[in-house]
Amino acid sequence: MSNYLDDKKTSPTDDGPMKDCKELLGDARAIEELTKSIVEMDKIKDYKNFRFHMSNIETWVSAALTDASTCIDDFEGKNVKTMVKMMMDELEKRTSNALCIVNSYASHY
Repeated sequence: MSNYLDDKKTSPTDDGPMKDCKELLGDARAIEELTKSIVEMDKIKDYKNFRFHMSNIETWVSAALTDASTCIDDFEGKNVKTMVKMMMDELEKRTSNALCIVNSYASHY
């Protein structure tokens, strides 16, 4: 994603949002947040620390979703915003679904 964004030419009004988007998604930050969530789920061995681990998971999955949404918000150029939104839609859908599953799982305990 970040490499793709590096190749795009933007207007001066979209340079700032493009930089922010690269920062949010660069170095696979959203993927790192989701990976930490998966590792944290493996730490749930008993109910003793369940709430602590679930809170971490909910935070990281929410952060990944927020990163994707924030990436889109500030673009003014219609073409750039549309292009970035198309790229973020799949990430948002999957992350939103993951958050729903995590929240549902947490609510049962």
